Amino acid sequence: MVRTSRDTCQNQTLLSAANIYITTALRAVLLHNGVDVKAKYPGCCGMPQFEQGKVKETVKKAEKVTEVLSKYIDEGYDIVAPVASCALMLKKEWPLLMPGHAVRF
Repeated sequence: MVRTSRDTCQNQTLLSAANIYITTALRAVLLHNGVDVKAKYPGCCGMPQFEQGKVKETVKKAEKVTEVLSKYIDEGYDIVAPVASCALMLKKEWPLLMPGHAVRF
């Protein structure tokens, strides 16, 4: 079944060489299946800082990334994070760190 929704990849290519291959492969698979892809990487999800207890710094990063990605959500795109730890932050940790925030990933 070909997915018809539009997806935005939170592009992690700046983090490591391995992630370049992951995001390139993910993008190729999505495009092959007819998915409209827009690759965006507005910044780190903040997990490294969160693991060090730097909650305020993590919230700042979350707000920055949310500001960029929320525009794509409003346009009907889904968010696809090719790195599992980043997906965890967006889906589980950010709502706890920013409980009054309207955007839900």
